[in-house]
Amino acid sequence: MHRYLLIVVLLAVVAAGAASPLAAQEADEGSDLWIESQLTTTYTLNEHLNPLDIDVKVKDGVATLSGTVENDVEKDLAGEIAKGVDGVKKVRNNIETQPLARTEPSKLGGYMDMVNAATITAKVKSNLLWNRNTDGLDIGVNTKNGVVTLTGTVKSGIQRDLAVQMARNTSGVRKVVDKLKIDPDAPGVTDAVAESVGTAADQAGQAVNDAWITSKVKTVLTFNKQTDGADINVSTQDGVVTLEGTVPSERRKRYVVDLVQDVVNVKSVVDKLEVYE
Repeated sequence: MHRYLLIVVLLAVVAAGAASPLAAQEADEGSDLWIESQLTTTYTLNEHLNPLDIDVKVKDGVATLSGTVENDVEKDLAGEIAKGVDGVKKVRNNIETQPLARTEPSKLGGYMDMVNAATITAKVKSNLLWNRNTDGLDIGVNTKNGVVTLTGTVKSGIQRDLAVQMARNTSGVRKVVDKLKIDPDAPGVTDAVAESVGTAADQAGQAVNDAWITSKVKTVLTFNKQTDGADINVSTQDGVVTLEGTVPSERRKRYVVDLVQDVVNVKSVVDKLEVYE
């Protein structure tokens, strides 16, 4: 039960942390605790792994994995994911394999339903918070059985349509119930306010760093149904994001570039994507 609570807390951090990039930078990036949190969150958001079955401990950059998974493929996947997390020097994969028939799904079913709902909610909230056109909107997100309900207020019909479409495009969402209301007087972040906030942050020496932008761009691409699994490499320098890799069509290429351009704090996008036949 304690592992389930940890996962829910981490999911909340994913959504809440998205709204506060400056707070994210204040964490000791690269520390054992930071690596452990990043790795645990990554497992939670991976649709092929059951995060309840994997324990993560990190000491001096060495990640030790334990617990049980269904087969060797899942064990290897967990290990490879750990190797790809920044700051991990070595991975000790002590995960054991255990056929699904030996587990007790009745005990995990309810937990997993809640975890899946929390995961989808976190993904939708993150996408809304990290998009420059929706980050200031007062939108509530609730998920049940893959059905996402949006509540709150927006300032125009086009903002409502954008929020609904972004929720529909989020990985794991089956249906979106739109309960948003249009209120011209609703609070929102205008371009002028956003610019002034950014200027103040720069003057205070707290500008969002390139690593944070790269992380958010990669996550947005992962959370989106149309780009999840795409072969795209992301790098950032001085707020300019460079995309390299392959996509199946010119239409998908334009979609990816537009999606990245709308991520908060991205100044511009250098498109080096190639279209494969």
